[in-house]
Amino acid sequence: MEIQNLESPVLITVDEVDKEVVCTIIPFTKDLDLDSMQSAVKGYIEILKSKCGKYDIVVNEEGLLRNFLHNDIATELSGREYIVGNAIIVPVGLID
Repeated sequence: MEIQNLESPVLITVDEVDKEVVCTIIPFTKDLDLDSMQSAVKGYIEILKSKCGKYDIVVNEEGLLRNFLHNDIATELSGREYIVGNAIIVPVGLID
């Protein structure tokens, strides 16, 4: 699944498998309401913009403090130095 051509939201999950960090991209099929987004990112949300301007990136605002694992896909998409934890990638305009 390509991040560059999304038409609907996806969830990037971050897990440790055999001492290796693994990011998995899956469709985000839940409503884009506060409860669903908080559940997906495991806490309070922060909405960032992607470096290309096409997507909103929903992350846990306390992810660094909670020592969540590095999300290399969301980091690359955001153009920021370091994004951690699960992230929802949403085409701009779908979040109220």
